[in-house]
Amino acid sequence: GMFTNAEDEDDIRKLSDEVYRFRNWFCEESDVELKSEDTDEVLRQCLRDAITTSRMEKLGGSRYRYDFTDALDYELSDYVVSFSELMATEDYEDSYDNSSKYMN
Repeated sequence: GMFTNAEDEDDIRKLSDEVYRFRNWFCEESDVELKSEDTDEVLRQCLRDAITTSRMEKLGGSRYRYDFTDALDYELSDYVVSFSELMATEDYEDSYDNSSKYMN
């Protein structure tokens, strides 16, 4: 998996807490203002729903102007990546890039 270098259960708990906090912010707490270009009606949606609404526009849905200003308040408390994790990711990406050259 992507989280293979966990030092202890506390690291796993911290990651789990951060994922849970992000999910709550993305799906519930974030606040995006949408203003209908047709009626000037103002809607407020979480970030997840605003992104979905913007994609629905491309399928013929109503058109809106989006104000993401209030949704930009998500704060990361800590994010630590070890050098070995970066190198492992880079090695994986390099091997993937090289193998994809021959997929025609």
